Amino acid sequence: MRKGYALIEVIVVLSLFVLLGATFSQLWPTFISEIPRGYRLVQQHSTLNNLVSHIRADVADAGEISQLADDSLLIKMAYGTILYRYEPGRILRQKDDDSMVWSAPQGKVEWRIRNSNSIELTTYIEDNNLGSKQKKMANSFVFFTRSIREARK
Repeated sequence: MRKGYALIEVIVVLSLFVLLGATFSQLWPTFISEIPRGYRLVQQHSTLNNLVSHIRADVADAGEISQLADDSLLIKMAYGTILYRYEPGRILRQKDDDSMVWSAPQGKVEWRIRNSNSIELTTYIEDNNLGSKQKKMANSFVFFTRSIREARK
């Protein structure tokens, strides 16, 4: 019975470690950079979903919706008005003295008023990966105001 390994066995095992190490050393930088990048994208998507839930609630209580400019959305309610303003990297919500800010550096929000009672909202993350811009995690929504729902009853 042998007690130990032959020199050939040790050389074979070490050469396998070297080959595996060379393979994984090229994958390691990609692995290290992609996981945090993906995490940041998911965080921004979550932020945009939070924004959408606020817009949904505000539109549901609204009497009328209007667009002041390409980057501003005005929601008129019985108890006041709410202004949403999109600036690159962040979205502002202003209601009287109260304001909220959602920060999503790569997040994009586009809204289009269908009529004074409905809005189409599109959100996505613009990912710049290796020099090419891609839309990721894109969502599209249509919301209706309270007045149009009451008119249909």
